[in-house]
Amino acid sequence: MKRQALIGAGLVALLILASLPALAQSPAGMKLYVFTSGSLGGFPKGALQIGGQGNIDWAPVSFYVITHPKGNVMFDTGNNDKTITDPDGWWGPLAKGFGLKMTQNDAMAAQLAKIGLIELDDVLDGTVVRVPKAYPAYFGSYGEIGRVREYLDQLANVFPVGRNGMHRYNNQDHSMLTSMTAVENIVAGRTDKANLWAINTETEYHEEKTTSK
Repeated sequence: MKRQALIGAGLVALLILASLPALAQSPAGMKLYVFTSGSLGGFPKGALQIGGQGNIDWAPVSFYVITHPKGNVMFDTGNNDKTITDPDGWWGPLAKGFGLKMTQNDAMAAQLAKIGLIELDDVLDGTVVRVPKAYPAYFGSYGEIGRVREYLDQLANVFPVGRNGMHRYNNQDHSMLTSMTAVENIVAGRTDKANLWAINTETEYHEEKTTSK
């Protein structure tokens, strides 16, 4: 009886697996590269995590490259190369406080040359455009954000994503999820943005700390 039950369960599992659609395959030649453009270390965990104990000995400052047959994408671009010679000019007092370290081998051009994406000798210079007030703030005129959303919702071909796009203090996973959802909306022909604005509204996700006397 037990053997028959096991065989039956196995057949059911095979039928379920056979009925599932084939998993989407990545295009041939598509790769994800993760680089470090220097590192941080020797600072309290509490600086990045509420209630964190002890120190962070080493943490990479990462950037990412996706190579694709139709083009390449680089995102979360890490440290500016000028940080190597002028860390205080780019990080201010945080350079010492966070134990910033960066060498010529960590430079973006050097990293991209390692995977053959560029020729190092072809790189002449780099430019960083600093954006004032880049981090969203929940005060001042933020009370009018509803009016901004109402206006954006009228534009069928505009899909706000990320911190600046939605003026929302998203973590990276939230920002990536809004982008993925926006792409799904475009592919499906969906023009309303309700599912984008619904991301990162769950209060239980946010960091909190409970103390007792």
